[in-house]
Amino acid sequence: LVGGGGGGGDTTAPVVQSSSAPDIGPAQDGTTTTDITVTFSDNVSLDVSSIGLSDITVTGPGGALSVTGVSVDTNSDGTPRTATYTVAAPGGSWDSADDGAYTVALAAGEVLDTSGNPVAADPTLDGFTVDLSSPPPPPPSDPFRVEAETFTILSGFVVKNNGQGSGDQFLQAGDSGEQRASYTFTAASGVYDLGLGHFDESDGQSQMSVLVNGTQIDSFVWNLDAGGPLADQTSFVERTISGVALSTGDVIEIVGTSDGGEPLRTDYIDFQFVDDLFA
Repeated sequence: LVGGGGGGGDTTAPVVQSSSAPDIGPAQDGTTTTDITVTFSDNVSLDVSSIGLSDITVTGPGGALSVTGVSVDTNSDGTPRTATYTVAAPGGSWDSADDGAYTVALAAGEVLDTSGNPVAADPTLDGFTVDLSSPPPPPPSDPFRVEAETFTILSGFVVKNNGQGSGDQFLQAGDSGEQRASYTFTAASGVYDLGLGHFDESDGQSQMSVLVNGTQIDSFVWNLDAGGPLADQTSFVERTISGVALSTGDVIEIVGTSDGGEPLRTDYIDFQFVDDLFA
């Protein structure tokens, strides 16, 4: 603060007319500062010499930032006047380690009018967000396949080598109990159609459920019995599950039990992007 004028009988305090604290996004990644603007107005005239570095404070997840510069649009007393404050990025430049919410506060007794009346303090004058985390992956333009044998086996299932599998392997039941395996979805969030490739053999009627984050989205009995009792192209079928909303990081589980001589042979899940995921 540089001292203000005095006298004149004016007791009306100046006010903040507007402020701007832009968010920090990918376009600012690696830059070293950001600018915050505050427009002050008064019923008579602002004392421009009172505008200085100590007018505002900026606080974020890592603590207070340094205000390193200030300029005024018109460098003489009058109203309104717009001050532009330069704020240094934490650690020298903006990066993803700085992500979070930042608060701009206006200090008490700093900006004055020519009668010495101060602008009132405002602890939440403005704010901005820094978001420099990696952008989400783009949606896949083509269907993609995840082989069942690459799933994380949680119980029961075993991996079997077999040339009838799309990757020369598949999962099948390792015992008569519950079989469970999971896959963490890594593609772009969106709505997908799923195709679950499996061998619906003629010597049993196994049961399978598909879950996303613990919620069942499909359940069916392997009762087509289209082929013989072996894993071959006559017994191979693909179950379609349409319109499944998936977000990056979701956990997809297949859970089932074998029946008779049909050992729940599961080959893959295909994913076909259909639409964006809307909140």
